[in-house]
Amino acid sequence: MIEAGKSTRPLPLLPSLRGGEADESIQGPVRTGPGLLRCARNDGIGESEKVSLTTPFQPHDLLRIDPAALTELVRDLPGWAVASLAAAPWVVLRRAPPFEGLLPVGIRGASRAERCAAWLSPAAIIDRRTPEDLAAARAWQVHPRRAEVPALAALDAVAALLDGWRWGPAGSIGFELATGYPAAHRDSDLDIVLSAPHRIRRSEAGRLLAALPARIDVAVETPPGACSLAEIATGGPIAVKTPVGPRLVRDPWAEPA
Repeated sequence: MIEAGKSTRPLPLLPSLRGGEADESIQGPVRTGPGLLRCARNDGIGESEKVSLTTPFQPHDLLRIDPAALTELVRDLPGWAVASLAAAPWVVLRRAPPFEGLLPVGIRGASRAERCAAWLSPAAIIDRRTPEDLAAARAWQVHPRRAEVPALAALDAVAALLDGWRWGPAGSIGFELATGYPAAHRDSDLDIVLSAPHRIRRSEAGRLLAALPARIDVAVETPPGACSLAEIATGGPIAVKTPVGPRLVRDPWAEPA
């Protein structure tokens, strides 16, 4: 959980030298030059449009950057990242420690090879969509590309199965539902984030997996980090993604010593 800072002073959007998650796929060092980006103020944004800077941000949250600031923001970015932000000025929160009040974010491109990890001031953010927001909105039920993208249609079955759980879509499907930008395609997998502050039994994990449609990857958010529902169902050591890197544990709900 990352508490956003309270300052509205514009801060530099720096490259991530260590990489880290951004919707689980944006990793590695960033190809940038010296200057990089600068972020915007909340100046000129209506109070109702501002994101609360006291609200904790979570990995997988989709954050909208003030479009009026994009000219300043995209300096020194790779060309594909400039085009991506021009088409959809949204970034995704990575799982990494904050840096001097800046949020770890990732920029998505058209392919998996086009991923850029960076740091962003909360002052640049004018909107946010969480996976749970997307699940509650049920926008996939009337989505114009529902018939074209099977993963969108599969959300009906997922919603019925996970009724009563805190969950939501992430990855390309989540990005498209939040932004309206056609990020998914016919062969896109469906990434689901399942919040589980309390332990899920191995038998329960197996039941959920057996009932899910094919090609669905469920990341279980526990207090220390995130792990795979499939690994919980299998038993044995489990890889947990934490803000400081992956850990191999036997109990993904136990806080690290």
